Amino acid sequence: MRPAGVILDLDGTMVDSAPDLVHAVNRMLTELGRPTVLLAAARSWIGNGVRRLVERALSGDYYGCPEPLLVDKACSLFESFYRENPCQDSVLFPGVEQTLARFSAAGLPLACVTNKPGEFTQPLLAALGIAHHFASVVVGDNRRLHKPDPQPLLQAARQLTVPAGQCLVVGDSVNDLRAARAAGMTVVLVSYGYNQGADLHQLEADAVIDSIAEILQLVELTEK
Repeated sequence: MRPAGVILDLDGTMVDSAPDLVHAVNRMLTELGRPTVLLAAARSWIGNGVRRLVERALSGDYYGCPEPLLVDKACSLFESFYRENPCQDSVLFPGVEQTLARFSAAGLPLACVTNKPGEFTQPLLAALGIAHHFASVVVGDNRRLHKPDPQPLLQAARQLTVPAGQCLVVGDSVNDLRAARAAGMTVVLVSYGYNQGADLHQLEADAVIDSIAEILQLVELTEK
């Protein structure tokens, strides 16, 4: 692959944010007098935005749809708790820093596109020391334009001043795949992320990798 720009997902692709997300979920559930959830179980609920995570936590079910007013209240509580500690136990997945550094050294423009709200995204990137790698950060403040809608990816391509068809998307879920395909972009999926149990090898991505560092074997880079 010889992309002109790379667009990376955040949660589940670059950052293991599940511990802090689930900690905020459990504080929210406790505040509402509901039983808490285990990190191992709740990992499979992450990846479709805050509201879906909260709906799943309230119902204890991946497909749960609690009463909307309750969800509104729970989302407000969750966001207030998560705002306090968005990066207490979150960590970069192995190989992320080295991979971003190689891309940057080659002069390849990078974007981060996430469904996560901006007030959480920027502090997380900064706290983990990778914010400086990204020329564009597109966040999920407008829920109507979340992935799998292609618009966030297309916006990132415009901000990188790179044709959409020359962008490579790196993600961890079917939403990343669908958004990339709709935007006319190449897509590589990581197997370790928040994929809700989907078999990524059945999704017809251009490649599926077990470590983000493996992408350096797929992309031609010229160090500057």
